[in-house]
Parts: sequence; C-alpha cells; structure tokens
Amino acid sequence: MQRFKKKTGQLEADRIAKLERLGFNWKLIELQWEEMFGRLVAYKRKHHNCNVPWSYGADPRLAKWVGKQRGNKKCGKLSVDRITRLERLGFDWTPLIGGAAHLR
Repeated sequence: MQRFKKKTGQLEADRIAKLERLGFNWKLIELQWEEMFGRLVAYKRKHHNCNVPWSYGADPRLAKWVGKQRGNKKCGKLSVDRITRLERLGFDWTPLIGGAAHLR
C-alpha cells in the first residue's frame, strides 16, 4: 500500500523519509527479479545451462520464472537490459517441450 500511495502522490514526504531511513525498498518487483536472476546464475553454475526443467524439485519457482521470462520477451514485456543480461548468461529463449530441459 505504501508503494501505491507513493506512486500516486498520496504519501507524505515525512512518511517517505521515515520509510527510506528504515531501508524500505520502493521497487519490490525489481528486487524480486534480481533474486530470481541470482538463483538462475547459481543453477547455471551447477548444471552448466539455464534450461531449468519444470520438474526441478530443488527450486520449483525458478522453473516457473524461467518460463515467465520467455513469455514476457515474446509479448514484448521484457526490458532490453534484462534480455541482454539473460543472453549473456546463456539463456535459451526456445520453450522447452515436456520440461526435458536437462536432456538438451
């Protein structure tokens, strides 16, 4: 609610200052994306690819996130910066049939 109020100009400056002194993060979505990207980096270190299978029990959210990045790019909802970062990591934009990413 605080993020929405700030975005719409409904949050008082003193309240914003107090929240910022506490380390409040105004860009939660960006923070979450960075967290998941970090998890993908760790996955690649271990598996030598970015093709997280849907059946990846160690981190089921990661497989879903990887699929979402593919979908967001296809729909034009993924920023050039994020596309570039994923491609530098070796991200494969091809959707995986049957979740058999580890077989590629």
